[in-house]
Amino acid sequence: MEQIRLENEQIEVTVNIHGAELRSLKSKADGQEYLWNADAKYWGRTSPVLFPFVGGVKNKVYRHEGKEYPMNQHGFARDMDFTLISRSTDEAWLALEDTDETRKVYPFHFHLEIGYRLEGTAVRVMWKVKNTNEKNMYFAIGAHPAFFCPVREGEKQSEYFLKFKDGEGNAPELLTNTVFGEGGVVTTQKKEYKLYKRRWVVLLSFVCVNAVMQYGWAFFSSIVTDAWHFYGFQDAASGEAAISALTMIIMGCMIVFSIPASWVFEKIGWYKTVSIAGIVLMVFTLLRGFIGGSSYTALVITTTGIAVTQPFIINAFGMISALWFPPAERGIANGWGMISTYLGVVMAQFGVPWLMSTFGLDIPGALKVFGFLSIPMILWFILFAREKPPTPPADEDLIERVSFADGDGMKQLAKNKKFIYALLVFWLLQGVYFTLTTLMEPILQFFNGGSMDSLFIGTLGTILTVTGVITTLVLPIASDRSKSKKRKPIVLVCEIGTLVGLVLIITGHTVGLQILMACCLGIFLTGVTPIVMVLGYESAYPVSEGTTESLMQLGANGWGLICLLAVNGIFQGNHMGTLVFFLAGTVLSLVLTMMIKEASLKERRIE
Repeated sequence: MEQIRLENEQIEVTVNIHGAELRSLKSKADGQEYLWNADAKYWGRTSPVLFPFVGGVKNKVYRHEGKEYPMNQHGFARDMDFTLISRSTDEAWLALEDTDETRKVYPFHFHLEIGYRLEGTAVRVMWKVKNTNEKNMYFAIGAHPAFFCPVREGEKQSEYFLKFKDGEGNAPELLTNTVFGEGGVVTTQKKEYKLYKRRWVVLLSFVCVNAVMQYGWAFFSSIVTDAWHFYGFQDAASGEAAISALTMIIMGCMIVFSIPASWVFEKIGWYKTVSIAGIVLMVFTLLRGFIGGSSYTALVITTTGIAVTQPFIINAFGMISALWFPPAERGIANGWGMISTYLGVVMAQFGVPWLMSTFGLDIPGALKVFGFLSIPMILWFILFAREKPPTPPADEDLIERVSFADGDGMKQLAKNKKFIYALLVFWLLQGVYFTLTTLMEPILQFFNGGSMDSLFIGTLGTILTVTGVITTLVLPIASDRSKSKKRKPIVLVCEIGTLVGLVLIITGHTVGLQILMACCLGIFLTGVTPIVMVLGYESAYPVSEGTTESLMQLGANGWGLICLLAVNGIFQGNHMGTLVFFLAGTVLSLVLTMMIKEASLKERRIE
């Protein structure tokens, strides 16, 4: 194979005419070779030129102007003979032009020049690409050097690294992206993505819809005892089980409809899905206000109608943050998504007993108030939310997500240990949260001899939720703005804090300790949710956020249902068993979190 040799006082190089490939780089001082030896057993190249494609195309076929063309990985330049057009002792230029054969696979006219120049101990590699036709020409060009490593005996590959600088010797953080400017001219302009202020309007309008959904399932959390008396149950065990069944219905519908919801999201988009679900939610919330107080059966029917809408609403969290927000804001966006959940819970935990005690409302009256409240909140969403912005907020959003519909998404997730661990952590912690918020009143009454006032329990629930809201805002910001963008350390701290809060439920019998308990569970159990969700999204990428969200919510509700069944069926009012169950689940989540090998932001980008 024909070669040319270049040298200066410090180094010498060899370049193949075939492929214009740099084949050897040696130090004159000691004869040390720095390039890979092209052992065909492993990889028979050293530093191929990638042109006019970098990477491969699906099924090795691409389309241009309605016609299909075959194309191997990395293009064809590396497998063609170049022409030597100039040469000196320390510099050479080689050229390649289109031919009848190249136009069969690449229908463009071009002139490509590859140059090598020796500068001290450095080799400057230069590319020139010229379009020799009037039509637009689409191409990519890249390098694929392989280095001999370790260079010397006794050394390890892990002791080496690559350090990049631009032509002026600037550090990597000062480098700019190379992009195509007007007319296909390569520029050094840094590519920037527009962020639309409307993203906050979209997010807040979604907060309104989800809040309606959440106060639907949490409505009775602070008035469990009053509720089972009102609906005619004779004892605490059957009464608590009946009110818990309402939450179980919502969890059951979440389990049944989460996967179908993922499919619907991908087919018609999240905005249309949430809008339709929101209208159905509004109708059943109003119906529950007017007929849900007449009998327990009517309450179950209307609650079921509300429950069916939940997966078609809450599972949109991840899609909103991915479509409207850049990576540096997605923790915050998910935080606000979770705030909507807690807002609905606060409306129920504090708002319901407050309405009943302040205005003398009965349960049907409180249901009507919340039914009418749903109308403006859902209409706000329909009027002001949109599917996606005119342009994507980040590079990665140009990459097509792996979807649920084609089956690949589920296959990838099944093999992804990081995602599976994050998924299980989310399930376990949400199970504790669902059960605790559903049965907060009877649990606290159990450990305090039945002497607690329901309004004070509602106040503790509000403290839990409000501190959770604050933490849900703070933790994602801290996570997004950290240097590494790692979520795992925050999750570990929150799990330990949750354990402290659960122990205080058992031991805290004073007002001060009870408030501390509520703060601990709010800050750590409630506040950790968006961080675990983002950890799940990032572990699953590029599987679509809709698929990821559906699996996370499906499992969380499934485990929450198991927790409620265990509490009502096994422990039957003995809430010491309930707390031991909570503690065991939280410890298991702590162990699973420690098993997650989370990469830094830099490492994730390399991946």
